[in-house]
Amino acid sequence: MRELDFSTQATRKLKQLLKSNPEFTKKMIEEINHLCTEPIHGNTEKLSNYPGYKIRKGKYRIVYTFTDDIVEIKLINHRKDIYRKLRR
Repeated sequence: MRELDFSTQATRKLKQLLKSNPEFTKKMIEEINHLCTEPIHGNTEKLSNYPGYKIRKGKYRIVYTFTDDIVEIKLINHRKDIYRKLRR
């Protein structure tokens, strides 16, 4: 099983979502935990202009990379904002 590592931005966004929509955030956290055992599964897509993968969860996207030992959550953001953040 892989270890989870969150970027500062991803941690901040999860805390913000937990306050505004706790039920949705719990489902998102379950999806993130599932990445530890199976990093590429049904709704995972490889990013074309950025190294890593994304998962759609409602109107939000989770961008991550993984190795044999670790899954690194890079970004969590609304679908309209995530691609602007990736360009930076």
